[in-house]
Amino acid sequence: MDSVKLIRALASLCGGGSTFKVDDQVENLKKKIGEHEHYLFILLDGFGNYFLERNPKLSFLKEKRVQVLRSVFPSTTASALSSLGTAQYPSKHGAIGWWTHLTEHNLTSVYLPFRDRIHFKPLHEKQIKPEEMYYEPSFYSTLKRRTKCYVPKYYVNSEFSRYSRADTLGQGYEKFDEAMKYVEDFAFNGEGPSFQYFYFPQIDSLEHEHGTTHPDVIALCEEVCTKIKDFSERHAGKIRIVISADHGLIDIPEENNLLMNDEFPLMSFLKVPPACETRVPMFFLNDLNDSQKFVECFNEYFDEQFVLISKEDAKKKQLLGDEWDERAWKRVGDFMALPKGPWTLQYHGENLQALILKGVHGALSPEETLVPLIII
Repeated sequence: MDSVKLIRALASLCGGGSTFKVDDQVENLKKKIGEHEHYLFILLDGFGNYFLERNPKLSFLKEKRVQVLRSVFPSTTASALSSLGTAQYPSKHGAIGWWTHLTEHNLTSVYLPFRDRIHFKPLHEKQIKPEEMYYEPSFYSTLKRRTKCYVPKYYVNSEFSRYSRADTLGQGYEKFDEAMKYVEDFAFNGEGPSFQYFYFPQIDSLEHEHGTTHPDVIALCEEVCTKIKDFSERHAGKIRIVISADHGLIDIPEENNLLMNDEFPLMSFLKVPPACETRVPMFFLNDLNDSQKFVECFNEYFDEQFVLISKEDAKKKQLLGDEWDERAWKRVGDFMALPKGPWTLQYHGENLQALILKGVHGALSPEETLVPLIII
């Protein structure tokens, strides 16, 4: 079961659901969550299930874990947050990774910041409107209760934040405790039932910088666990808290970051540098007639580290979802590479620098895809 089913269950419990199907898996999750006057959904970016398995100081959250879910694919924030805002899969909403190639505009976007990849300028300067980026509507406008979303202050008025929460209230915050105080005020000082969404990205940021086992990462997870425990005990029974993550991360040894520059033989086949994710690079070919030569060239250099599959194979495997918007289909590369271990493959050239991180996500490993479902 995946995280799309979770958000569909929450939306259905809050009176939404006109944009998606409520199947048996969604009904099962609705029963686990239960009916309640007040819901708080906390999304801990990068909080993979492995944290609960290997850290005894997170026992409170582990005891409250009711299930392990799968992230969407690619297992990355751009795709997952778009799914959590629309209750749809990437094959419908069109967020095909952090670097989503917009074929119709012949450019690659940095999806969440709403910028072009090469110059990092706002897409508005290219006359690209948000509705051209986001193919599925937010489900938030369908909810039948008071709704509010909390994201860091620097995100609250971004194109993506405004789109994903639709016409509901948004609130920026600086510290975890500040956001939880907003939650208390909104739930208990207003009239009628409520749904609140709290997005916390700092765990993911630290993992990217330091890796998944760094003491600073573990300390932050423990701090968050303590704060959630204290909040839940203060308001026992008054608010249903649902906690999950968009993805986990996998640690990448520095020498396992494979780089391609403009002179690398593979680049001669490509319209643009590899898109999507460094763990799941997507390749847009200049000429499909050269597909076989491209495959041979790729395997010559990367056969031991990656397996190459066509977009048609990805569709058959339903990696990005089971229903397709034709516009989203055009955003999928002609080929994509799936890693056989802790590897990244990325372009490093004059206009784009390689993104060397210690913790990375995007692919299909358990570390990247398995996330907890915690209900308090």
